[in-house]
Amino acid sequence: MTASRIFLALLLLAAVAAGCRRDACTKNCQLRAKELGCSHPERCAPTCDEVRQATACATTMKAYMQCALMQPKEQWVCSSDDGAPTVREAVCGVEREGVLNCLQKSNGKL
Repeated sequence: MTASRIFLALLLLAAVAAGCRRDACTKNCQLRAKELGCSHPERCAPTCDEVRQATACATTMKAYMQCALMQPKEQWVCSSDDGAPTVREAVCGVEREGVLNCLQKSNGKL
């Protein structure tokens, strides 16, 4: 998994924790993309699908998602890497670090 895909996964993890996982993720991602004027909202659904199917880092991802879902729109930005919405890097730092550590141990496998 490339660094940009790992970054994108982290960006969208926040929305997957509540309700119907794909719908919550996709709706939140598209809403933030619209609010922020992000350039690639079409990446929301496929990325949410990929994140939803994660197995190797499911526990750490869930913790990150729960934290990120609580963040208001002011804590979200458009990624300079791919134009998709993400929570600011300083937000949910402990949880983000947990996911990154897991991804390193699993050789990038979600």
